[in-house]
Amino acid sequence: MTIPVPLENLPEQVPPDGSYAFITASDGTSHPRVTHVAVRLLPDGNIRTSLGRSALREIATNKNVTILWPHEELSLIVDGVVEDCTLKDNGTGCVLIRPVRAVKHQRREI
Repeated sequence: MTIPVPLENLPEQVPPDGSYAFITASDGTSHPRVTHVAVRLLPDGNIRTSLGRSALREIATNKNVTILWPHEELSLIVDGVVEDCTLKDNGTGCVLIRPVRAVKHQRREI
């Protein structure tokens, strides 16, 4: 079961312990890269996180990412576009993501 989530309702849908999530990024030529990161939902509805070197290489060619907040009942999945990336001295980057679509998705059993 998939339930659309209006983007204006996103703050209420992020789990209370939602300061960490999984982000997938892909350059379109290889397997998607999955990264477990700290995330922060900003008052303007955008999402701020930090990515490592490998994920930054992926978003250099494809700005589309997906963020997953897993939950045993309904997981929150947000598709977004990287709007800004500020590189740090250590090669990682602080990334600003603009959500474009969100759904709650029920776990499927085997």
